[in-house]
Amino acid sequence: MSTGVALVSMSAAALPATLAALVGDLAAGNRTGVTMGGLATAGDLGSATGPLVAYALAPVLDLRWIYLLCAVALASGLIATVGQEVNPCAGSETGHRSRKNW
Repeated sequence: MSTGVALVSMSAAALPATLAALVGDLAAGNRTGVTMGGLATAGDLGSATGPLVAYALAPVLDLRWIYLLCAVALASGLIATVGQEVNPCAGSETGHRSRKNW
């Protein structure tokens, strides 16, 4: 169980900063604010509902199964995004980013 707690702690520390940087870099120039707002809203909804769902499942499932469900949810999100083409130049008039836009 301590390995699962350590993995959750490390991912909870690294994931928000990494996602914010990635979304900020890849969002179209005029949609950056909306995209970052959507990311923040999704994170807040997950933070609010995740513990409630885990608490509701705790009497029914062992803690290992709850961690497994979280791992399945993460893996399904990764599988859904793998292979999708990302265009970091979307939204720019010239089709390429200048240093100013990085």
